[in-house]
Amino acid sequence: MIQVTAKVEDYNKNMPQDVDRIIRAWLDRLAAEAQRVAVQEAPANTGALRNSILTFREYDPPEYKAGIATNLAYGIVMEEGRRPGAWPPVAAIQRWVWLKRREFVLRIFPSRGVSASAVRRRGGRIVARRPTQAQQVRQIAFLVSRKIKERGIPGHGFFRKAAARVEALLGSASGSIDVSIQRSWDQGG
Repeated sequence: MIQVTAKVEDYNKNMPQDVDRIIRAWLDRLAAEAQRVAVQEAPANTGALRNSILTFREYDPPEYKAGIATNLAYGIVMEEGRRPGAWPPVAAIQRWVWLKRREFVLRIFPSRGVSASAVRRRGGRIVARRPTQAQQVRQIAFLVSRKIKERGIPGHGFFRKAAARVEALLGSASGSIDVSIQRSWDQGG
C-alpha cells in the first residue's frame, strides 16, 4: 500500500472551498499516477494482480489521504519476493502451472524424442507414453515448488517504483501543507 497524506496546518472551516478542491485534485492526480506506474510494473499472468491495484481516498479536513493498494494475498509476495526455505502453497503453484502449461509442456515434454523413463515394452514393441495434462501439471508444479523452496522468488518492486514516482512528483512540496508518504508492505496494510 502507498498512502499520501496532506495535512493543512492552519485549517479552519472558513477557508475557501478552492483550497479543499485543489488539495483533493492534487491527491487524486498523485494516486492515479501511482496506480498507473504500479499496474504497468506489476507482473502479469492472468491480469488479476494488475486489476486488483486500486486507488483509495479519505478526505477528512484538515487531513486528506489518497493512495493505492491491492487486496490479493500474493501481491506482497510479488512486491517483496520470497526467501528460500519453505515450500510454497502447492495449489497456487499448480494453478499457475495450469495457466502456463503450454509454455512448460513444450520445454519439458517435447513432442519428439522420448525419455527412457517414458518408454515401455508392449508385445515386443517399444511404446512411448506421454503423461496426461494433469500429471504434467503436478510434475512441473513440483519442480517449480522445489526451485522456489531452494532459491526463493525475486521481488518485482512495483509499489516501490510507484512510491518513487509519487515522491518525484511531489518534489519540494512545502508551505502550509505537510505532506508525508507511507509505504506499507506488510499484509496488515
